[in-house]
Amino acid sequence: MDQWFSKYSKFGLKQESETDLSSNQPLLSELPEDRLSVESEDEVKKDCSSITRKLVQRIPYYIPVLGWLPKYPSTAGWEGFLRDCTAALAVGLMIVPQSIAYASVAGLDPINGLYTAWAPLIFYSLLGSSRQLACGPEGIVALLVGMAVNSSIEFDVDKEDRAMLLSLLVGFFTLLLGILRCGFLDSLVSRPMLCGFVSGSGITIAIDQLDNLLGLPANPDHNIKKFIEVCKELPLTHPLTLIIGLFSISLMLLVDFLKDVLKDKLKIPKISIFPTPALVVVVGILIGYLADVGDKGVRILGDLNAEFPIPKCPPLLNGELVATLLPSAILISIVGFVQATVVCKQYASKYGYTVSSNRELVAFGTLNIFSSFFHAWPAFTSLTRSAVGDTAGAYSQLHGFLASNIPMLSFLFLMPLFATLPKPTIAAIVIVVALKLIQFEQFYYLFKTKSWVELALAIVTFAFTILFGAQIGVIIGLGLSLLLLVKHTAMPHIAILGAVPPENKYYDIAEHKHAVIESGILVIRIDESLYFGNIGAIVNIISRIVILGRRAHPASQSILDEPIRAIVLDARNIIEIDPSAIQTLVETIDSYKSRDVFFCFVKLKKGLKERLIAGGITESSLRSIYFSNISEAVEWLRQKIPVHVARTLSTELSLSPLPQSIL
Repeated sequence: MDQWFSKYSKFGLKQESETDLSSNQPLLSELPEDRLSVESEDEVKKDCSSITRKLVQRIPYYIPVLGWLPKYPSTAGWEGFLRDCTAALAVGLMIVPQSIAYASVAGLDPINGLYTAWAPLIFYSLLGSSRQLACGPEGIVALLVGMAVNSSIEFDVDKEDRAMLLSLLVGFFTLLLGILRCGFLDSLVSRPMLCGFVSGSGITIAIDQLDNLLGLPANPDHNIKKFIEVCKELPLTHPLTLIIGLFSISLMLLVDFLKDVLKDKLKIPKISIFPTPALVVVVGILIGYLADVGDKGVRILGDLNAEFPIPKCPPLLNGELVATLLPSAILISIVGFVQATVVCKQYASKYGYTVSSNRELVAFGTLNIFSSFFHAWPAFTSLTRSAVGDTAGAYSQLHGFLASNIPMLSFLFLMPLFATLPKPTIAAIVIVVALKLIQFEQFYYLFKTKSWVELALAIVTFAFTILFGAQIGVIIGLGLSLLLLVKHTAMPHIAILGAVPPENKYYDIAEHKHAVIESGILVIRIDESLYFGNIGAIVNIISRIVILGRRAHPASQSILDEPIRAIVLDARNIIEIDPSAIQTLVETIDSYKSRDVFFCFVKLKKGLKERLIAGGITESSLRSIYFSNISEAVEWLRQKIPVHVARTLSTELSLSPLPQSIL
């Protein structure tokens, strides 16, 4: 009934117990029933209309194609459509040879690579928000897929079905992250860690292809163990296979070199969209066909079953297989999403539109779920193909949809042409692309900027990836990144403030050598929110300063002539205080109170002050006093404690960086 009264309060209705009897406003019981029902109907219609309007407004956010496609004819026009067609052709011609090559990295059939190139492109064009991103198979994810598929070889399940189940699990986990709005996870992976992992993965991918390049027996390992075995088997190298492989590598490097010359010297930027892998594949097919290398001991792709992928449900009911693949699915989801987010934000910043990390999580999760039913392995994005599409002038997500037709035409009609393609040619494409993943410039940047901790993180991740595999490398890298993050957040910056004449405004003494501090009064500023992870370090730092008497380190010179009698905390930069921090502050302030040390807050936000008072830090209990500015607090304290002559601090007595020196 209270809801009815509140709903009709705008008509002047009140509950009878609260109604002014002298008022002329009618009571609810006095209203005609027909008027009440009409008004109620109107309210329901307005509510329904409002909900419908909000749904219509938000649907394009969750299904982006409904937002950009209706506007496409008016915003893009023929020029935008031609740009998308050009980008689709460039991306499609590159994705076909790459998908066949990455299938060998994943340990799957080439046809599965083409399926992975086809389905994700379609679904991302419908669900994704990045206009330039090219979805599909990628080297690092293919490497992780291959390791996961090989790790589950003991199950009586076809490797294609295992890859499909892995894609489904990746989709479920990625979608769950999106629903839980975990898009911030990309911020937890530092660039140095990503640099080390990507560089190590590049070398691991190249090592993985050495047996195909040299014509050696297949080896299922993916790390340094495989390199050692390959070195032992070098005498068994097949000469013709090696010649074809080295020729293909040389051809790729030569074409890429000529593209760079034409782009930089002759100012032809569009030359970079030329699909070098496609050219190498065509040359390899001709060599295989004309020289009949298959009969001379060179491994070729051979006849491939080419058909439209009939939807098939992955073996989700196999609980043991799900449990085995789930850790790999989580790693693939995190690594793939982080790489995709970098690409999305790069082009969104370049062209002035916005992308939501949470929305991208939903898109990649959904596309991997649907793609798994079409015989695809997990797919995210490719930096190289996205760059090619951007250079070719990609205008919208339509270019991805159009590009999907090229791998579809390939697996429907062109697969017989790939039968004579030598495997060393595929290995050459993978090796050249993989070695380009090594980020020498990022290692040099960390060295140049003297970022020793970050450089060590990159090197350790790089080494673990090569020595123990991509899965161990990414786990170690993520663990170290989170450890550094916790260390940084648990070691907050605390500034000791002093008054700078003649205005007597308070500044960090580490930055102002003429700052003056009142004897017996410690004024500090905390530049972080207070939570369970850093409150212990903050209390410890303050305690050390109070005990040492204005000294940054036990070995440094004293800058106080008498004990601290009062602490003034400038809280202007504190945004949040969690319950653990409030409890710790209560205990700390009680401890100072027992030693007759005053504790004052300055510029504390209203909401935080209310929480502290509710937590027990009240003026009435004399635990703490709240002030609007530092000068007011210091003036009040002067009346409470004896103050001696203030002292000017010199730069050599600076306490910066305080947390590191004290802890």
